[in-house]
Amino acid sequence: MGLNIMPRPHARTLYAAPIRAHAARPHGARLPAGSEPLERSNPLCGDRVRLVATRRDSCLDTLACEVRGCQLCVASASMMCETLQGREMESVRDVLASVLRLSGTSSYLESWPPGMDSLAAVHSFPERVRCVTLPWEALEHRLTVEVTS
Repeated sequence: MGLNIMPRPHARTLYAAPIRAHAARPHGARLPAGSEPLERSNPLCGDRVRLVATRRDSCLDTLACEVRGCQLCVASASMMCETLQGREMESVRDVLASVLRLSGTSSYLESWPPGMDSLAAVHSFPERVRCVTLPWEALEHRLTVEVTS
């Protein structure tokens, strides 16, 4: 069985219209006053994420993410906030796990909500995957360690 080598897509595929729209007008970009955000950064490229997440009962009640970084990181955080706020925690964890599989080889789109598929183009650019996953990694950490009801 031979290797199946696919040509690498052009970088334009990374910056589809939904990515540009979310980067220009990000959802959830304002942190609540008085909040204590979790901070995460990527020292290789300079992306920095500050995230606030709270849950009430079994739902993700508040989700805000301030990003200083590239368009991919800003757009990913925006899509995360738009898509996940108000969802049941089980659904949040399913989507979170799917996005964090971007750097793996599994079928990473299996449970993504509509509208987030434009982020999947980053899978063909391994050096940019962390730009997309950094906000999601911050949320995962917040949910597993620090979110209080």
